This record gives sequence, structure tokens and C-alpha cells, in this order.
Amino acid sequence: MSEMENSFHLLLFVMAAISISAFVLTNYDILHPFCIVALLMTFSVFLAVLGMSRWNLYMSIDASMVIIGCVLSFGFGSIWSDWTIRGGLNLQKRIYGPEIGYKIKSWKVICAVLLMIGMACFQYKEVYEASIVYGNTSGIFDVFNMIKTVRHAIEMNKLYYSRWYQYRFIFATGIAYCSIYIFFINVFSSQYAGVLKNAKILLPVLFDFPFFILSGGRGGVLELFIFTLIVGAIIYQRVNGFSLSAKKRTILIFLGCGCVSFIIFLLMGIVTGKVVPGRSDPIRILIHYGGLSLPALSKFLDQIHLENSLIGSHTLVGIYNNLNSLGADLPKVKAFLPFVDFGGINTNVYSIAGRYILDYGFVGMVLLMSILGIFYTAFYDIVRFKMKGMIGIAFYGLVIFPIFFFTNDDFFLSTVVNTAILYKFISFFCVYEFFTLDISNVFKCCLLYTSPS
Repeated sequence: MSEMENSFHLLLFVMAAISISAFVLTNYDILHPFCIVALLMTFSVFLAVLGMSRWNLYMSIDASMVIIGCVLSFGFGSIWSDWTIRGGLNLQKRIYGPEIGYKIKSWKVICAVLLMIGMACFQYKEVYEASIVYGNTSGIFDVFNMIKTVRHAIEMNKLYYSRWYQYRFIFATGIAYCSIYIFFINVFSSQYAGVLKNAKILLPVLFDFPFFILSGGRGGVLELFIFTLIVGAIIYQRVNGFSLSAKKRTILIFLGCGCVSFIIFLLMGIVTGKVVPGRSDPIRILIHYGGLSLPALSKFLDQIHLENSLIGSHTLVGIYNNLNSLGADLPKVKAFLPFVDFGGINTNVYSIAGRYILDYGFVGMVLLMSILGIFYTAFYDIVRFKMKGMIGIAFYGLVIFPIFFFTNDDFFLSTVVNTAILYKFISFFCVYEFFTLDISNVFKCCLLYTSPS
């Protein structure tokens, strides 16, 4: 295929222009959802361009128009929401940051850690027993072989963990999320300011990593990292009045955290057996995971029959399954997309555009992306400008991660529009109440209520 047929360079130019426009329209706010989506999609195109000669990558003009339409649709919804909500707020009266923090007792942190250790033991037991069923003979202490065995069974759709496995994972992550949120509130408060003074609050976060390792995946770690970055950055900017200097520091923090997240991604890949040291250089791995979804989309649009009579059969799997469990006679659907081959690569990752077009067509994709732009920007503006309390920032952090993965797949309809997100909110709220509730005052109230007058 000639260079004129390949639209990668044209796509990179257009996406760069969209990213610059998004940056200006959002008042240089890299935390803005439109900025995040545009910049990450541009970076994905850039990575694909770097890998063009290595894998002979190709992008049709039709696929490029789909990506441009996808990002612009999100942007239109985002900017409309931004202008509508911010136009209705009195920005001069907003409360910028936390004036007081939380006094967290050490025994509460210890209780949280002990609970996580106990749940991790049950998690380990279930994973080990499953690995034995699927051929693990290396013993209980060979963690790497155990994870490798169960991961293969999961990828082949042979192994499904129990509901309690999922509950333990969600609750443990809820403890970690709450610890991170309280840490940032205290660090930026006038009463408990100081990183070292609040370091003990982060102790439960360390005990969340065994859950990530046992899961055999890296998505959970990236979600935790994104939550930390977004929550910390929004609180920081609120404290500093969303000044230009604060935004500049946030950009530097984002760049640094991007490098750190890639290192964590590689390390977790080594631990879970997905990355073998010495076989692949870091740049090749970065291009593979960050840039190949776009040429895959081009191949996908050329090969896959897009007529689909079942609306949402690849994005609303949880809803289909729940309705079937309640007695509805609906077809069984699966989230897995068909694979395509190109340049010796076999993949079924086509960015968010591939899954949405397959399930809803181009018009449906445009509408959905516009709705997502409205939703995320409205949520973002409300928690940073309108809500007096800070807890809304944590709730925003719990649902923000899908936009960081738009370059790879849809995680909004599959995880946010799902009962699992409700469990995340409940677990976070329960842990938050446990950490912040003054039990001595509760006892005093009980004594006063029960004592004779």
C-alpha cells in the first residue's frame, strides 16, 4: 500500500489540531475530560506512526474518519456541558479546598490492614484451588506458575471465580481508594497538613497489590493509579484556586505519572507473566499496547460484517445476563470481539469506536460519545466548582478511568453501567464512615440516651 493510501499522518495532524483546540477551549486544563481523551488518542496515533515501518501498519481514510468523529463527538458534548454548567455557577463563591481534615486513629488503619490480609488469604486459597483443577502441580508457594495457569483458563473462558472472590476484590480496593482520598484531604488541609504525618493512612494501599497480582491482570493497578492521580490533582487545584501556575504543575505531574504508570505496567506484566524480560524492548511494548488498536480498527472495519440485530450485544453483556437470570428469554451474548490478523499480529482490541460501531452503528457511536462527553464534563464541573464538600471528587475518581482507555476499548458500558460500580460506591462509603466516624461520641450518645433522666 502506498503512502498516499495510508492516512496515519493525516490522522496525526488532525488529532494534534483537535488536542490543541481542546487545550485552549478548556482554559489549559489537562484534567478536563475532553483534554484527556484528545491527548491520549493523539498519543495513540503517534505510537502507531512510530510502528508503521516495523509492522507495516495501515490506516484507511474511513477508519481515520471514524476516530476523528469519535473524538469530536465527545468534544462537542463536553464543551456544550462545560459552557452550560459553568455559565450557571457563581464561580466567585466556590469553596476551593479542605480547611480541616480527618483525625484517623491508628487502630482503625490496623483493622483495615488485618481485614485485607484476611481477605487476601481467602483470595489466594481460591486461586490456588482453581490452578490445581487446571493443571498446576508446582505447589502452593509457586505464585508465578499458579497465576499463569489460571490466567490461561480465564482467557479460554473456562474459569470463572466465585461471587465472593469479586466481592473481596471490590471491598479491598474500596479500602485502598478511601485511604488515598483521606490522605490527600489531610495533606492539603490546614489542620493535618504534611505528607509524612499522614503516611500511615496509605498503609492499606500496599496490601491491595496482592489482590491485583492474584487477578492476573493489570487493569486494577492502572485504575488505582488513575484514581490517585485525578483525585489528588483536583484537590490540589481546588486548594490553589485553579490558578494557571497550578495547572502548569499539574501538567508536569501528569507527564511524570505517565512515565511511572508505564514502569508499573511493565513490572506488573513481569509479575503476572505477560512480559518476559529480554524478549521485548520497552518502546515495542508501548507501541504494541498503545498504538496497535487503530490499525486493528481499520482492518476490523474492512473484514467484519457490521449488521447487528442485537443492540448492545458486545457492550451490555451484564444487562443481558441479569435479564436472563430474571427469566427473560434473550440470546446469550459475550463481550469478546472477533479477532483480526495483520502484520503477524492477532488482536481483538479496536479502541472504543470498534465496539460502539459494531453494536450501534456510526450514528449510535456519535450519540453515545456525545452523551459520554456531557456526563463526564458535567460530573467534573460539579465536583470542582459546585459541591462544597470534597467527597464528590472521590466518587468522580471511581468512574473516571474509562476515558483513559478509550484508545483501547469501552469500559463505560461494561463496568460503569453495571452493578459492580454500585458495590464500589457502597464499599467506599462504608470504609469512609469507619475511618471518619468518632466511635467514642457514638458511645456517649448511646449512654446519654439509655441513662435514666
